[in-house]
Amino acid sequence: MYFPYFRGRQYELLALRELVQNRLLGKFVMPVVEPVRITPTLNTTMTAYVEKVFQDIAAEIAKPLRRSDSPLEYLPTQYIAEFIKSKKYDGVEFASTIRQGGYNLAVFDESLFECVDVETVEVSEVLYTTDPLLSS
Repeated sequence: MYFPYFRGRQYELLALRELVQNRLLGKFVMPVVEPVRITPTLNTTMTAYVEKVFQDIAAEIAKPLRRSDSPLEYLPTQYIAEFIKSKKYDGVEFASTIRQGGYNLAVFDESLFECVDVETVEVSEVLYTTDPLLSS
């Protein structure tokens, strides 16, 4: 991990926000901001950064595991789910890796739901696309 230190001045915040919004800030970069004062630029920059962090978490949760992956690969998502459950949420919704625009639900208390229909389908095609990773 790399923890760059910012004093939170206007141009530093604008540069940081630009990096976040253009997805140029690597996953292993965690900026430390010590604001000089609370400003609208600070608020919008920190909001953009927090949204990026949650998008990264959501992407990790939705990532399918392969048979060759270690069972330990599940630990981060299990930890996040347990934390959310401890905050008294009923479940988590996350993006589907199979169907664009689809979603999955992880429900913590199945008694809150009633099954009203079951449909059996055959998956005829799975299409994955790739994007180049930015070096961090």
